[in-house]
Amino acid sequence: KRISPEERLLKRFRRTVLDKYGIDIPPTSGLHEAVEVIDDPVVKEFVTIYTGALYRDRVLTDEERGHLSQLLKKIYRGNRNGPIPD
Repeated sequence: KRISPEERLLKRFRRTVLDKYGIDIPPTSGLHEAVEVIDDPVVKEFVTIYTGALYRDRVLTDEERGHLSQLLKKIYRGNRNGPIPD
């Protein structure tokens, strides 16, 4: 089964947060609650945009997906230089 672009972004977000902060966000966990302890405005911006679309039961726009992808790169690069996880 192919995963949606939204699911792919969420998977990348979870891996990036685990890599940078050591926080494993289980699929059953709410994103806002899971990132409360992270003091990174880029992480919070990602969660706000991502959940804003999903809580309204709509898919992300192309612009939102592009912006979220850029936010993931910012979060990841804040940790160390290197390849961005897919």
